[in-house]
Amino acid sequence: MAGNLLIAANIDYDAVTPTPTAPPKRKFGRQLTAVRGSDWKGFTPLGATRGELASIDKLYRDSFGGTGITLLEGSEAREQRFCEEAIRHKYLHIATHGFFAPTELRSAIKEGEDQARSAAPPSGVSAQFIGYPPGLLSGLAFAGANGDPEPDRDDGILTASEVENLDLGGVQLAVLSACETGLGEVAGGEGQLGLQRAFQIAGAQTVVASLWPVSDTATRTLMERFYENLLKKDMGRLDALREAQLWMLREGQERGLVRIDQPASGGPKRSPPFYWAPFVL
Repeated sequence: MAGNLLIAANIDYDAVTPTPTAPPKRKFGRQLTAVRGSDWKGFTPLGATRGELASIDKLYRDSFGGTGITLLEGSEAREQRFCEEAIRHKYLHIATHGFFAPTELRSAIKEGEDQARSAAPPSGVSAQFIGYPPGLLSGLAFAGANGDPEPDRDDGILTASEVENLDLGGVQLAVLSACETGLGEVAGGEGQLGLQRAFQIAGAQTVVASLWPVSDTATRTLMERFYENLLKKDMGRLDALREAQLWMLREGQERGLVRIDQPASGGPKRSPPFYWAPFVL
């Protein structure tokens, strides 16, 4: 991992988007503006991501020194800055809010399936599929995400569609340390469309993503162990994640996590899967 780690965490979602001094050379998209309303705002600070960033930063510096690591936090963790930096790094770690759109924002795929099951339209009348492209219905929140989106401005939301347009062919590992980053719309013949697939389409070799809303504190604990396995113990990516999850399962109580009693068998107590099982590689 030497010389190639980018971390975005401890993000200020209320940051004010600065007025650009010149037109952006490349727009990374404003597609979500059309579907994002007041219910899509209100991203709250994630306190544990500050410690998550600090821990991974220390592990990296202890292993490789202070060069080759880029930290984006606070108001500096902007969508466009991340996109610019991501294409220059081999390892990406993004600790933020992830979202998968509510059911009222239906995808074009779902609408198309419903139309196909309904009665055929009259002769000469085309069926109208009303819905949003699946790539707009999942994303990651960056600095300023709580602000009002404006045309040609960084809106703080990096959608799956925008990720697909990045050149991440040099990325070996992308860790999406956020909620529901492994969800997506299933399309016949295409599999699941969402953030995880978007990073892979963009070229990322390996993606770690989550299948449900995750605990802020538990995720920090899991990620610290994961990177300790990668950086200190020189474990492979899959083995590093598996060991971290097994450790969380067995040692959760020592890290302040709730455990489930098993009085009937008298066996050891275990941390509920909610804390350690959401992330897949």
